[in-house]
Amino acid sequence: MAGADTITAVNFFQNDFDTQTKGVDLVLTYKYEVGPGEMNLTGAYNYNKTEVTGGDFAANETAADRFEKGIPEHTGNLQATYTVGNWDVFGRMRYYGEWRDYSGNSDGDIFQDFGAMVLFDLGATYQVNDNMKVRVGAENVFDQYPDEATYQASRGLIYSRNAPYDTDGGQYYVRLDFSF
Repeated sequence: MAGADTITAVNFFQNDFDTQTKGVDLVLTYKYEVGPGEMNLTGAYNYNKTEVTGGDFAANETAADRFEKGIPEHTGNLQATYTVGNWDVFGRMRYYGEWRDYSGNSDGDIFQDFGAMVLFDLGATYQVNDNMKVRVGAENVFDQYPDEATYQASRGLIYSRNAPYDTDGGQYYVRLDFSF
């Protein structure tokens, strides 16, 4: 084969582990009229428990732990949206349960457990016409930050890069939506 002498590396990936995941997704919605508008309430809860049951990960305690505990087992979301005329106003609470991060150094594996986190979002949308909407909002209104990642400072990080939520504090935005 022409050029084969210039190949310096070949990589391949395989799924060399088995897992078992059990969980529950629960979503409840309720819509009712309030004054001149309509209130829509939504609650969502998720529980997932994953266990490594075979393959290379089962033989490697660190790899199994990273896979099993790297995301929260419990998450939740509560949202209320009030619609009146061309306006929608919403408030949302997001919950993320405890989770674990991993870092390795020359002395071995280091694990850090992170506590649960609750974030609040607000927004308002105005339907300008059939083709355009304008939304003004804020995610993480109270500018919350997670626990600092103790073992990530050598990488120049304050917070874990593996966090299941944004670690940049409050974010505020204006968004235009067009449809044709």
